[in-house]
Parts: sequence; C-alpha cells; structure tokens
Amino acid sequence: MAHTALADVIERGLSSVPKSLPPRVLYDERGSRLFEQITTLPEYYPTEAERALLTSSAAQIADATGMRTLVELGAGVLDKSRILIDAGLAGGTLDHYVPVDISVEVLEQSARELQLRYPSLSIGPREADFMEELAIGDLTSPVVLSFLGGTIGNLFPIERIDFLRRMGHAAGPGNYLLVGTDLVKDIDRIIDAYFDSQGITEAFLLNVVQVINDECGASLCTEDFDYVPLWDAREARMDLRLRARRDLDIDLPGSRSRCRIAAQEEIRIEVSSKFTLEQVRTELQVAGSTVLDQYSDGDFALTLAVVDS
Repeated sequence: MAHTALADVIERGLSSVPKSLPPRVLYDERGSRLFEQITTLPEYYPTEAERALLTSSAAQIADATGMRTLVELGAGVLDKSRILIDAGLAGGTLDHYVPVDISVEVLEQSARELQLRYPSLSIGPREADFMEELAIGDLTSPVVLSFLGGTIGNLFPIERIDFLRRMGHAAGPGNYLLVGTDLVKDIDRIIDAYFDSQGITEAFLLNVVQVINDECGASLCTEDFDYVPLWDAREARMDLRLRARRDLDIDLPGSRSRCRIAAQEEIRIEVSSKFTLEQVRTELQVAGSTVLDQYSDGDFALTLAVVDS
C-alpha cells in the first residue's frame, strides 16, 4: 500500500493525546455522498437556510462585486453554485468558475454536469485540500472567493482567523470573500441537526473507520465505535466524536506503526461552531477584510467582505 499524506495525518491523530482527526477524513467519495444526503434531512436546517439566502441575495452580491471569477471552496456537488453563477451571468460579468474540493470523483462529475448547463462558462475544477494549502493560482478580478455551508465553523478560533487571512491573500486585495456561518439559536434545534432520526449523520462519522482502513491498511470495524455528538455550551459549538466500545490495538501496516485505543476513549473528528453576526464581522476584520453586507434569516448568515489593500 502506498503511503499517503492523509495516512500520516491519521497516524499522528491516533497517536496523540487526546486523539483527534481533521474533518477532511470525513470526505472520501462515500463520505461526500453521505454528507449530501445529510443536507436533505428535515432536521438539517443549514443547507436550505443558506440556499434561500443565496437565492434572495445573489443578484445583490453579483452587482456589488461585479465578479468575473467565482471560486468555491468545498464545492461538493455544486448545487448552490448555480445560484451565484446564474446571478453572475445575468449581470453580464461572470467568465470563470473554479470549484475546489478534496474529493476528485465528486468534483469532476459535478463539473462535467455544470459545463453542460453553462457551455459558455469557463469551469476549472481543482482538487485540493484547501485547509492545508490554499493555493488557487492567478485569477481574473474581480474575484469572489466563497466558503459556504458553515464549514468555517469546523475550525477553532485561531485557525479561523488564519484561514480567513489566507482566503484574503488568495483572493487578493480589493477582491471579495463570501462566507456562510451557522448562527447561535435554540440548542435543541442544533443538536437535532447532528443526531438525525435516520442515522445518516452517524453513518457519516462512522465512515471515518473505513477511511482509516483504506488509508492505513488497518482492519477496524464500525461496530467497535459509538457516534457521540456533544454540545459545548461555553464555546457554542457541537463536538463530534467516536467513542471506542472496547480496547483496540490497531496495526497500521501502511504506516508501519501500531496504536492503542482504550475502551471509552474518544476520537474527536469535528467541531461545528455557531456564531453571532458581530462575531463574524470581528473575525473578518481581524483577518484583514472589511464587511460590506450580511444577509441573515436568524438561523444562518452570508457575509460579504472586501479584502483590505
């Protein structure tokens, strides 16, 4: 088995104390498809809330930015992309669309489908782990660099500032950032969104076990783990973990190492922070961008900012 960068990350995460893995382990091909199923669940409000906000504000965003290039980080199946693309084309300015995602299979298929719908649009999909290296090359200004879905909440506060700063550097001074954020609200609604009645979110998290097996040559079973979604009230975030049901000695032949997970020991996979509108403005300002407008329904928010020169 070829040793991969992701295998290195998994080995370090399983050997650390406490154990943790980065959210990118969730998004192999199967994980990406499971997440798309999650976005259609009745309990999972963020996707529809964001889509409605995009529908009502896309023309304003296109008009305010005059965007010639739209870059979407974590593009996935590109369903929400069409709203911004339609607005940019209707405004007569959009020439280029650059979807960026870690899952090349999903990305390429979605880009092909999108090209059929928009034959005159230049579409340049890029496979990249943008959380590690945000290098998207030279872009035709004005650029709108979007990061939707509330994914910015998967980062810890210091990481968020650094990532927003790197987004600004990638877009360039005078260009634009569009960031989607989930807002603080009734706690029961938040918890329900991560503990759905169909168990798809649980399957999404447990798919990490198969990713570990695929990347590292391990032989773990999903039955050895429980999905544990926790609400951290102090930090206003969901904390998503896997908890071992029994002692596990894990051989990682692809990594030429072994690690041990004790019964009841947890592996943190993802956090999902919830924000206030003021908090989003402040973090963007600290990261070197000025907020131009915010669109919100009280549950979710889209924030448009210009990168300071």
